[in-house]
Amino acid sequence: TLPSELGALTSLTGMNLHSNQLTGALPSELGALTSLTLMFVCNNTGLCGDIPAGVTPDSHSSYCPTALGGTLLGSDCPTS
Repeated sequence: TLPSELGALTSLTGMNLHSNQLTGALPSELGALTSLTLMFVCNNTGLCGDIPAGVTPDSHSSYCPTALGGTLLGSDCPTS
């Protein structure tokens, strides 16, 4: 799980979190990362839920669509 405190890193321009066995939803605070231009979260099969507003290919972020491959982002997180 990613900490919500990442949203405070407003100068962050890129995140490569590929294949880190991350689980759960991306924190909504990532939408505050207005300098973010690259985000790779692919191959984290436990990631699920909505992509935070502001972190989409049609906003300030310009990550490759395949950067989400191997995740369940865009689908509901399972309840346990």
